[in-house]
Amino acid sequence: MEKLAEQQRKFRNLESDRKAYAEETVANIKKQWTIIEKLKNENNALKDLIAKLNQQSAKNNLGATGFERGAANENEIEELKTRLEEELRLQDEVNRNIRDFNNKIIEKKSHLGGINAGQETQIAMNK
Repeated sequence: MEKLAEQQRKFRNLESDRKAYAEETVANIKKQWTIIEKLKNENNALKDLIAKLNQQSAKNNLGATGFERGAANENEIEELKTRLEEELRLQDEVNRNIRDFNNKIIEKKSHLGGINAGQETQIAMNK
């Protein structure tokens, strides 16, 4: 009887640990999705800025002063392209992390059993 009570206590502890882990994982995934959306918005803003700079560069490439302005705009465009590539790299990394977390969650859930695994185990232990 003492062993049964100890096993039930251990089971309850494991069940609460599992729930806490699941909640923490869901919170992490939501946070990562928020970061992804932010990066996508920044990415779109940078693309728009590059398009505007390209348009200005095309208009301003007349004469010597236009050439100087064009060179400055080209430097800005290159810098923005570099920043855009970095943002895309970060976005890919976040997507990879989310995919890994989802795979870990699926793996953990498969080890736990079905949705009623906890209740079924408790019923079996009470018999």
